[in-house]
Order: sequence, then structure tokens, then C-alpha cells
Amino acid sequence: MFFSLDELKQVRMVLESIEDHLRGWNGSKQGLGGERVSRAKLAIEHVMPRNWQQHWPVQGIDEEDRDRLIHTLGNLTLLTGKLNSTVSNGPWSGANSKRVGFEGHDVLILNRDLLKRGGSEWTDAAIRERTKSWCV
Repeated sequence: MFFSLDELKQVRMVLESIEDHLRGWNGSKQGLGGERVSRAKLAIEHVMPRNWQQHWPVQGIDEEDRDRLIHTLGNLTLLTGKLNSTVSNGPWSGANSKRVGFEGHDVLILNRDLLKRGGSEWTDAAIRERTKSWCV
């Protein structure tokens, strides 16, 4: 499953809105940092990649279920294009992992939350919980 261009625009808008909310923006109330996230400048990244088989082995789950889960809001985030190309399709943990890339080079509160939720592993359960926390 791939997103259409219109769907990608909508997903980006939702992720940007979540980042703004985490920065303290609420309606007309300005966030403490004073700035909203830049619009339409960041890449959408699948935390657990669409080609997950190499670095995320199945652990007692249905592969089709995981393929659907990959495209849920809880598995998506925003990154700069440069960081996205560095960590894309990589594992969650290890020397050149997504986690290391996020910890060392990312400034979004959205991804600080991702790191807290992910801990040492980014799992199907973490994706479901993150999705649920935003869709309440």
C-alpha cells in the first residue's frame, strides 16, 4: 500500500499539527517556543520501514497485519530530507540505526516522544499504542 499524493499531503498536515500541539500550540494559543513546525519541508518517514523483513523479523504475528500496521499514523514521523536518507530502511537499534540518528540529529518533539515510546525496540505494540494515543 502506498499513499497517493493527496493522502501524503493530509498525513503530513496531521503530523505537522501533532508537532505543533506538542510544542504547546492550541488553537490561537501560541506555543512556548514561539514557532510552529515548517510546513511541507520535512519528509514523511516510516519508522518501521515498508521493507521491514530484513531488520524487523516477525515475532508471532501475521505478516499481512504488519504490512497494514506499517502505514498507520503511529509508525509515521517527520524528518529532514538529509536525516531521512541516512536512516531510511535501517534497523531501530545498533550503531547506524534510526534510533541513533533520531537521538543525535533530530529536533522535533514528535521524535522525542517516539524515542521514549520505542525504548530499545520499535515494535508492533509500540506502533499501535502511539496510533491510539493520537486518535483518541
